[in-house]
Amino acid sequence: MYRLYVALLVIYSCIPSKNKQQMNQDNPIKVTGTALNAKAGAVVKTEEGSYYIHELSSWPDSVYNKTVEVTGDLYVVDRSQDSGKNAAGKWTQSMRGTQHIIQHAQWKLVTEER
Repeated sequence: MYRLYVALLVIYSCIPSKNKQQMNQDNPIKVTGTALNAKAGAVVKTEEGSYYIHELSSWPDSVYNKTVEVTGDLYVVDRSQDSGKNAAGKWTQSMRGTQHIIQHAQWKLVTEER
């Protein structure tokens, strides 16, 4: 299941488009989930969905695939209108739908209590 999720993230991830439409910004958020890496960068997979960590290309080995709590400002980008083509009209990898990005992110490992 984990490999399927990572494969899907890779398929749907891309370099950010020039046509991004900002939906909202600077909304404080705290999420808890699994620290994973995708083609477009580090993500936290939660029950609600995935959140990209702004300006973090990948998680450190000490954090990767572990449960983390991340706080920061939520920035939502609507990529539903992106065509998937570059300026020359050639198909490129692209991301479709809504992308949730946590800016000014701070994180900590979550330890299980027994």
